[in-house]
Amino acid sequence: MSSMPMRRRLVLGLLVLAAATLPPSIAAAEPVRGKTAGGAAYAMGGISVEELTELERHKDRYSLWLTLAARGTGAYLADVQVKITATEGSAAGRLVFNELVPGPWLMIDLPPGRYRVEASRLGQPQARTTRITRGDRHQMFFYFDVPVERSPEWRSPFPGNPYDNK
Repeated sequence: MSSMPMRRRLVLGLLVLAAATLPPSIAAAEPVRGKTAGGAAYAMGGISVEELTELERHKDRYSLWLTLAARGTGAYLADVQVKITATEGSAAGRLVFNELVPGPWLMIDLPPGRYRVEASRLGQPQARTTRITRGDRHQMFFYFDVPVERSPEWRSPFPGNPYDNK
């Protein structure tokens, strides 16, 4: 017979049952979704495997996909300031996106055009340019020099991740 009183076992059992029946949106974090002032849809996040999987499932909806990671380890980073500015035509100089990205992935559906993408973390600014044409899917990686350690149990939920098992 267990040394745990019957009432305590019953309460514990009910708590476990309640947690198991929570909807996924409550049980796990969801990616942040929105639209820019110009109407470009975006999704960002990826701090949990569930968020990464959700973002991966919908990546074809976006013309630009950013990955924010630590140099050397590939560990995913959060809290990176990302600014995207249009650089050509009548929109030149217009700030399209300016947010603190709460996870390693930002996906945004930019209209055709040329853009400057800036990412900054802990005083380390980086910038790149890209041209989006109709039907394009671009991916950019920003790697930052930050002291991070990854759990030895980490395994990527995505096959082919070059940083898995390193």
